[in-house]
Amino acid sequence: MNLSPRQGGSEAVIAIEDVGGSPGELVYVPVYIHDGDGFYGLDFKVAHNAGVVTVESVESGEIADGCLMEYEVKPGMVHIAMASSQGFVGDGVICVITYRVAEDPGVSSTAFTIRQARADEYVDYLVAQGGKLLLESAGTKPTIPVAFALYAVDPNQVSSMALLRFDVGKLSHVRLTIHDVRGRLVRGLVDEIKAPNSYAILWDATDERGNPPPTGVYFVRLEAGSHVANSKVIMTSWLDSKSRIYTL
Repeated sequence: MNLSPRQGGSEAVIAIEDVGGSPGELVYVPVYIHDGDGFYGLDFKVAHNAGVVTVESVESGEIADGCLMEYEVKPGMVHIAMASSQGFVGDGVICVITYRVAEDPGVSSTAFTIRQARADEYVDYLVAQGGKLLLESAGTKPTIPVAFALYAVDPNQVSSMALLRFDVGKLSHVRLTIHDVRGRLVRGLVDEIKAPNSYAILWDATDERGNPPPTGVYFVRLEAGSHVANSKVIMTSWLDSKSRIYTL
């Protein structure tokens, strides 16, 4: 396949979101692709702190069902190569890396860094965004939220991706949507039953058709049962083929 840049020159994103874990336990770290454009081959490396975690296994994800995958574990790194006859299209999990946390890691968090990400023959076609492992104290469990909350995007974030975080206090049908100032739906992100927990969703700054909406003010809306919360988001002009998103 001979890739050519898409209209507007936008890039796909390969990303790891923050996950939680405890010393001595297994943690499962999904690797996501956002705005996949039918790549037939993906090749990337995920670096980690070998004193904190070790790689147990790598399994293909939902968007890579039936693909061929090989991986090689090296000190402080796992090298993953994937191939699909149907192509990697859209958004989803391409693989899940299972790590075991050291019994005494000596830190409260550690980073996973994606390096040398390549789609087909294009080395620079993917934007790589790493994540963190947030460690709980030994013998403790992550705190489950008791209330509903919608958090603002980090004010310092300037990219084509916006990370939206929210809490669900009890089992509820949750809808997370983006609206313009007239209340019209721009993008639906979540519409399903969610258990009590904290969640993070990536919005790629596009509408339902995959196009960048006009510059201006938008609203992130969280509906969970009778609870409704909103936050404002500003999208500035698309410079260098990437939108810049801020919150008010």
